[in-house]
Amino acid sequence: MSKEAFRGGWQPNDASRGLAIFGFLWGMYALLHLTFTYFRWFRLSGVEPVLGGAMYVAALALILRPGAVGRLAILAVCWVAYKGYLLPDIANHELLTVLINLTLLLAIGYRALRREAGGGLAAAVYADVAPLLRIELLLLYFYVVLHKLNGDFLNPSSSCGWSLYTQIADDLTFLPRWSWLQWPMILGTLVIEAAIPVLLVWPRTRRAGLVLGVAFHMLLSLHSNLYIASFTSMLLALYSLFMPPVALERLAIADRAQGTAWARQVMAAAAVVALILGGAGAAAFAAQGAPLDRTELIRTLHRHGPEAARWLWFAWAVACVLVAGSVLRSGWPRSVPTAAMLLRPRFTPALIVPVIVFLNGLCPYVGLKTESSFAMYSNLRTEGGRTNHLFMPVRFRLADYQEQLATVVDSSDRHLKRLAELGERLPLFELYRRAYREKDPSFFVVFEYEGREHRMTAGGRTDLALSSTAGAGSWLARKLLHFRSVPPEGAPCSCRH
Repeated sequence: MSKEAFRGGWQPNDASRGLAIFGFLWGMYALLHLTFTYFRWFRLSGVEPVLGGAMYVAALALILRPGAVGRLAILAVCWVAYKGYLLPDIANHELLTVLINLTLLLAIGYRALRREAGGGLAAAVYADVAPLLRIELLLLYFYVVLHKLNGDFLNPSSSCGWSLYTQIADDLTFLPRWSWLQWPMILGTLVIEAAIPVLLVWPRTRRAGLVLGVAFHMLLSLHSNLYIASFTSMLLALYSLFMPPVALERLAIADRAQGTAWARQVMAAAAVVALILGGAGAAAFAAQGAPLDRTELIRTLHRHGPEAARWLWFAWAVACVLVAGSVLRSGWPRSVPTAAMLLRPRFTPALIVPVIVFLNGLCPYVGLKTESSFAMYSNLRTEGGRTNHLFMPVRFRLADYQEQLATVVDSSDRHLKRLAELGERLPLFELYRRAYREKDPSFFVVFEYEGREHRMTAGGRTDLALSSTAGAGSWLARKLLHFRSVPPEGAPCSCRH
């Protein structure tokens, strides 16, 4: 393949096939994520069941025809609408998922306005989005490593690197917990997460990067927190963007007549999973008119949901590992695209999204949000005018949200009451945001701020005069900004999402 013929790393037929592979994996990620988070959209009331159900149907439709640009766009719209409704209470990778879907929508809309059609549309969309999505994944890894370069992550007594391993070992009791493993786990986490993006970019090591990335994140998915498995599902879709065309020949999902046996089997499995999930959803809606049946259904879901989701993830993970192993072993060409070819973006409105991804990761250091800024399990602390980072400064503040810390004394809310027991603090803005959205008239939180005790009730009503950054009612700020709790003064920043 000549460099001139290489458009963003793909020729038209390769690009159409690449979009089909990505669409299939993206649809499976959507289904798996909905299964892992069943407790949200099976609440049987409000907007969430409608948004979650629409996303489920769109994901199933895309899986059945993964190369269809229109179906990919519909799933992206449903996904953005659902997670947009939940903002800002979404996980780090969920926010990146929203931004990826926005990338897809901007690129699809741009090509549709230019009257691309048929297979040409699929090829053009893939050539537009693939470099951007690769860049967004590399930015994610950049911040995942950067945020971990702090004293508390490098402290075995508080490090998430060791804490996550011990939590996995609690479930898999055959894993050793020798104290001398602490430093290898901490440093190994940093080295592996730094190595994966470098290996993916460099042509000669790209296959090794895919192997390392899949192995590392599959091992992390052994953790009982299903959000980690959801994160890995997202990565599997993004990893496919680094596979060369020859390797994709073995994954010919775009052409059903030429589809490999594994593709047909995985599609059938996905359909079964979708039917089970849809059946549970239909039963949930049907049970709304019978309170006793509805209550028992909810109890059953909470009793067996996590176990069923874990088995579903295990089956999908095994299938992906087997297929990836087969492709990487026998379908990898000697000559693969260079980094410049893979990461060279084409001009579309979607170019703005990687910029947003980059700025989102900077938020903790400039005084903005600390949640969903790609600092998951990093032990990073930047609040209260101090930081535990080894070299990133915190003096360049765009706002003082992180400086206005209040200590929770008591609350009717279970989460806030737990923070009071731990002696942890929250930015005033976060207290106000939580109180503002409360509908329960009995809600209250007692907190200490600047040496005085205050009380806040539902709707954000309080005796304390709030500054503009502490509350003051900005809908956009409440929708975009989210802050984690801060440990007591002098205490290390423990492992937290």
